Amino acid sequence: MTERGLTQKQVADHLSQSSQSVCDKLHKRGSWTARDYAALADLFDVSVDYLMGRTDCRRTDGRKES
Repeated sequence: MTERGLTQKQVADHLSQSSQSVCDKLHKRGSWTARDYAALADLFDVSVDYLMGRTDCRRTDGRKES
């Protein structure tokens, strides 16, 4: 979020969730859903595998990372 200059509220709005819900998930007091991961991957222009910590490569589509 910091790298993209987004606030927690902006991310919550993108996910159609409350800021508290996103806060809980960020602090491991809640769980991200598959829909959350897909929306976050689109928002941050990264792969779901990257978000889940399964790879260090942000992109899987062959495009250069920015």
